Amino acid sequence: MTKKSAHPKAPDVSLPRASATELRGRQSIRVAFKLTPRCIEAMNILGSHLRLKPKSLFDHMVQEPETLQVIAARAQALDLEEKPRTAKTYVISRDAAEILDDVARSHSVARDALVEASVQHLVPLIQKEQVRHSSRKNLAARMAHHLDDGRQLLGEMVGDLGDHDPMCDQMRNVMAAYERAYATLTAFIHKGDNIEGFNTDG
Repeated sequence: MTKKSAHPKAPDVSLPRASATELRGRQSIRVAFKLTPRCIEAMNILGSHLRLKPKSLFDHMVQEPETLQVIAARAQALDLEEKPRTAKTYVISRDAAEILDDVARSHSVARDALVEASVQHLVPLIQKEQVRHSSRKNLAARMAHHLDDGRQLLGEMVGDLGDHDPMCDQMRNVMAAYERAYATLTAFIHKGDNIEGFNTDG
């Protein structure tokens, strides 16, 4: 009788190996840009509303080469020399930095202008978020009225049934959960108030 092995042989599975070049491309590096306040504000808005870190935002900018080439052509018309600009350092992937450099060089435009034009290309997303933000505020106001009604109803229950009635206990649980949810939602909405004054027309 053959003796079974206590440690069965692991299946032979070939796993893809990441190359050193791929790993270097994913490295995070700090890159300084000189951008207009409007561009910086737009990036902050996109980050807060779409919950994207700057690194992800820059990765998004360069992920479609054809689109980036079109944006680079638009960047040639941007004149940033006379506009006030602020030095801003972002942590981005090495790949994103190299793609921005290559495309800017091939179109003879400044890398900062390419970033400005790329952010301008994303302004329609801000316009959509402005509409959603307004809707959230209106719905939150309706929630506040609904919450007040719930508080009033709980008070009536306590008055009619007594403080320790099971119905009052359950209603208190409901209201406590509602209060927490409302506080979380309103905090999220207030965090995005920076979108209200942003002029999407440039």
